Amino acid sequence: MAQAIRVQDFCRSRCKTCWNTSAMQSPLALILGAFSFMTAQAAVAKENPLGQVIQLLDELTAKITAEGEAEAKAYQEFVAWCDDAARNKRFEIKTATAKKAALEAAIGKSAGDIEASNNKIEQLAADLTSSDADLRGATAVREKEAKDFATSEAELEEVISTLGRAITVIEREMAK
Repeated sequence: MAQAIRVQDFCRSRCKTCWNTSAMQSPLALILGAFSFMTAQAAVAKENPLGQVIQLLDELTAKITAEGEAEAKAYQEFVAWCDDAARNKRFEIKTATAKKAALEAAIGKSAGDIEASNNKIEQLAADLTSSDADLRGATAVREKEAKDFATSEAELEEVISTLGRAITVIEREMAK
């Protein structure tokens, strides 16, 4: 009887449109009843080839069902793994995006710092050039003043020497 129910379920799953009509159900029920009677007789007599075929079909059905359940379990595990991996990747993307924004801000700040430093370097170089020019000018003035001083000093020493001799000559002339 269980085999007849399985055959009936099989027929329902294969032919849904014709199974739901009442005209199809009564002859099919009669055929299924006869088939189940024959399969019951075949099951009693194991020598019957039809009984062996039905037994093989039952074993195959059980095997396919077990394999299907194992595949469904493996599929569910795979789906769970994919969900976990996708969640992890979304988190990594979110973290990397935030890090990228922070690094881009740091790059922008560093570029501004570089520009400011370059401007400061240019200003200091211009100041150094100006200071060098001022130093050369001051050195030239100092050298000229030192030369003028040396010339004036030599003239003054000569005048002092001349005055000293003139004093000596005047004193000698007055002592006479």
